[in-house]
Amino acid sequence: MESKRNKNSSKTTDDQSRIIRELAPYLTLGWQLGITFGLFALGGWWLDKQSGGGSTWTVVGSALGFVVGMYSFFKTVLKKDNKKQAKDKKEL
Repeated sequence: MESKRNKNSSKTTDDQSRIIRELAPYLTLGWQLGITFGLFALGGWWLDKQSGGGSTWTVVGSALGFVVGMYSFFKTVLKKDNKKQAKDKKEL
């Protein structure tokens, strides 16, 4: 009876570890996007302060931060998806 529990517990732990490994790249995507956007917007704000007014650089920095952040987001998602598809093909 004890041996059966240990096998089930070990299998559950292995399944949980596998799930966490598969989801790990996705868990930080929100932070990556937010930090990228924020840093570019902050850089634009700083350029606006240095140039003496207006909000042109803040808007440009925000837009550029959004584009770079989304590029990184899709690059990560598509890379992970391609790996999963390749793994699925191997299993067939």
